[in-house]
Formats: sequence, structure tokens, C-alpha cells
Amino acid sequence: MTQMAIQDVKVLDTIQEVEDIINFKASKTQNNPVEMIIRLVEYYGKMPRADFKVRNNSRETTIKRQVLAVALTMYTKLNQHEISKHINRNRTIVSYSNKMHENFICYDKDYRDLFTKVVSAYIRLNNKYEYIPEINVKSILETISKYEKLLKELQEFLVTITFLKKKSDDPDLYTGSITD
Repeated sequence: MTQMAIQDVKVLDTIQEVEDIINFKASKTQNNPVEMIIRLVEYYGKMPRADFKVRNNSRETTIKRQVLAVALTMYTKLNQHEISKHINRNRTIVSYSNKMHENFICYDKDYRDLFTKVVSAYIRLNNKYEYIPEINVKSILETISKYEKLLKELQEFLVTITFLKKKSDDPDLYTGSITD
């Protein structure tokens, strides 16, 4: 989860929102993360569930679908095909939403606001404090090793250039004639 989502947990501190969250937590959807996330996107996006499946490509609807797709990917064990059924789109839209998530968070204020509200509420409702994505340690170590080798080559190259520069600045280097 992004640092911004953790900081925006305070967004929920209005009395009405806290009451709604308490009522929401007491509802039967508490143990169903898929239903909980869908209801949170409905609540904060001010959009009924049926509108997620309508063939409407307006910016507002698209943002809400993308937030739903990313949140379901992060906090449930649903695959892309199962998530796509909730938004009535194909799995490539879910893949695109997940791939573009960081860009949306950085550059789209509406997406960022809705996503942080939904995730903050979900974390608060489930007492989950942080989302830790799966990390492929092997690929990270391979990348580090690759860059260490590259750094070593660059250091050797720098030493060679420094040596050649010092040698070219030496006045005794040109003591002989050109024809010798």
C-alpha cells in the first residue's frame, strides 16, 4: 500500500463517516472481503453497484472501476477473470488497472482520493495496518548483482582513464622524435 493511503486514514474522522463505518462493520458483509470492497467503492464513489456493470466509459465510472479492480487484486485472492466479472469488463482491463496503478496514484487526484478512502476504510474495518505486496527476492538479488558488476566495470574504466590522463600530461613522454 502506498504511504499516502496510510497517512489518509484520518480522512474518515468525520462523525457521519465513522457512524457509517460502524454500521457497515456490523453488517453481514464483514467477513466477505469482496463484498466489503465493493460496498466501500459504492459508498465513497457515490455510485450504485449496478453502474459498475453498465457500458459507460465516462471518466468517473472508469476511475471507480479501476479502484475496485486494484483493491480486489490487492486484498482478495480473486484472479483477474473473477474480478472482471464484478465490473463487466474483460480481464485485460483488470490487468491494465493494476499495471497503471502507480501512475494513477501519482497523477490523478480523483483516483488517488477514492483509492485512499476505500483502502483506509478497508484497513480500519479489518484491523489490517499495511498491505505488503509479494516480493520476488531472487530477482531483486539478481538485479543488485548485475548493477554491482556494472559498477565494478565503471570503476576499472575510471582508473584506466585517470591513468591515461596522467600519462598524457607527462612532459617526458614525448622525448623522442616522431620519426624514431
